Amino acid sequence: MTIMNVHGDFEKDYLELLNDFHNHKLDAGDLNAYREEMLHEVFKYVKVHSEYYGTKFKDIDEAEFALNGLSSLPFTTKADLREAETGILSGKLKDSGYYYETTGTTGKATLCLRNKNDIIRINNSIMEGVKPLLQKVSALSQKAIGIMGPTELHSTGDTIGKIFLDMDYCIFKIWPYSPVVGFKKTLQLLRDHQIEVLLGTPGVVQTLYKASIKYGYAISDFNIKVILLIGEMCTAEMQRNIGNIWSADVYNFLYGSQEVGHAAVLAPDRKFYTLPFNYMYEIVEVEGDRLLSSGESGELVLTMIQPNSAKPLIRYRTGDVAILHAHVHNHLGCSQQIEFKGRIKDLITIENKTYYPEDIENIIMRHFNTCIGYQITIDHENGTDRVAIDLEFASPVNSSELNHLQQEWIHTIGGKCQIYAVDELEAIANLGALVSWKSARITDKRCAEDSEKTVARTLAANRGY
Repeated sequence: MTIMNVHGDFEKDYLELLNDFHNHKLDAGDLNAYREEMLHEVFKYVKVHSEYYGTKFKDIDEAEFALNGLSSLPFTTKADLREAETGILSGKLKDSGYYYETTGTTGKATLCLRNKNDIIRINNSIMEGVKPLLQKVSALSQKAIGIMGPTELHSTGDTIGKIFLDMDYCIFKIWPYSPVVGFKKTLQLLRDHQIEVLLGTPGVVQTLYKASIKYGYAISDFNIKVILLIGEMCTAEMQRNIGNIWSADVYNFLYGSQEVGHAAVLAPDRKFYTLPFNYMYEIVEVEGDRLLSSGESGELVLTMIQPNSAKPLIRYRTGDVAILHAHVHNHLGCSQQIEFKGRIKDLITIENKTYYPEDIENIIMRHFNTCIGYQITIDHENGTDRVAIDLEFASPVNSSELNHLQQEWIHTIGGKCQIYAVDELEAIANLGALVSWKSARITDKRCAEDSEKTVARTLAANRGY
């Protein structure tokens, strides 16, 4: 069956499909038929239009692919994107709307091209996916949002800005690290215009709070009601602490990257769900390529079933650890819950056991209500891992709370542990969106400092407020 003609009026057909999906007019059979159709279309599309995939798939014909399926195709990795450069593209600059690059802080920057079809898909799937949240936000009176990143040139700022513009919001582009804006000016604008919605990374939002204290503000000077977090891991416990600090509702509401767009959205139950009409989702072994089952944790692999896109990626290994759960029916239609555990390169081993970043952050943050952030130093002495955790708070904390964390850490993780409440953490702690959680939060003295940690220290030297 043909649900959407990829060669017809794409915007009209796609929006009709999206509406049917969210109104439960597509049953599982219709959805699966559509996804298979789009998968085969995008396979044919990239073979013809992408130099990289034309070479990679040159010995795989359509009949063979139809017989063996998606899992028979080779993976695409970040290293492949760096090596292929413009060869990865299926579209041309003259047919595109936006050109982005990744920051390049952890390696050679990769290019991220978007054409009109990409923008239609991304913007509308977000608008429909987080509609309950947007309905709540649209009821606010001031109709102004401050967009603070993830960086001043990141695609998400443009995407969310356009969505809020369509909701009749005024867009304030207030990247506080910009030399023409700065934290002082950002705070002044937030106060003077009583901006009610903020979009930014957890690190920027936390640093902004610290800057507000430095410049003599009280939280009551502002009118921030909703904070939308993007760009880095932020557990429910961290969100709760940020919300308490700012007296605002906090939502870590999107998952994605500049390479693949946004592949999961937050539902009213505060869980992430897939967007099955845009992507195929697989979970594979972190250190291998075996497909894993529902409920098992492994590396998330995404295929963009998006023919006529500027840069559809096939079986792209995201580098993120995730768990896919069974299909559910919610406001998103027939979707799957997906849990994100952190980046593979951020996995940390303590006392010979490996932990996800999410595990570490939750253990720390659930003991407190106004914790601004944390940094962890790990050393090894006399056969035992020794951990020191520095914590910064927005309000006084008592020793019993620190002791409870210490006891839980020793009981749950083991080794030796010391907890310290400090006046201020190093600036590097809030740079997770630019480097990685581990580089920002962890100093591991058991091994030599890697290049990413060195980059993080260099960035931190120029990231004051």
